[in-house]
Amino acid sequence: NRITTFTLSGKEVRGIIEGNAAAEAFEKRGFLSISGARYTWRLVNGAPEVTAAWVGGKPLDVEARYTVASNSYITEQWEKHLGAEPRDLVTLEQSDFEAAVAWARSHPVKDPGDVRAERVK
Repeated sequence: NRITTFTLSGKEVRGIIEGNAAAEAFEKRGFLSISGARYTWRLVNGAPEVTAAWVGGKPLDVEARYTVASNSYITEQWEKHLGAEPRDLVTLEQSDFEAAVAWARSHPVKDPGDVRAERVK
């Protein structure tokens, strides 16, 4: 899989976050690993509700446009994984494996220690 970059609206990013909260709430597979974003959620009458979301440490702005990186597998099947068509799509020559190996060779591999999704009451 090649690395891809693209843009999504804040509303579309929120949709991905809401899908992840639902997947966690109902213990279903298929959620996306998110880096650079954090959110809190809770169950209200048996349905997941996102209570807050941040991107890059700032509150998610549903009117903003965000640059996103993923791999070509996700972007080629955007209907299933993203729920929104990626705009300004760029596919890089480097594979996700090659990028991971290059990073591991030049940086320590460690748990960042951040909590990206948190269930609250």
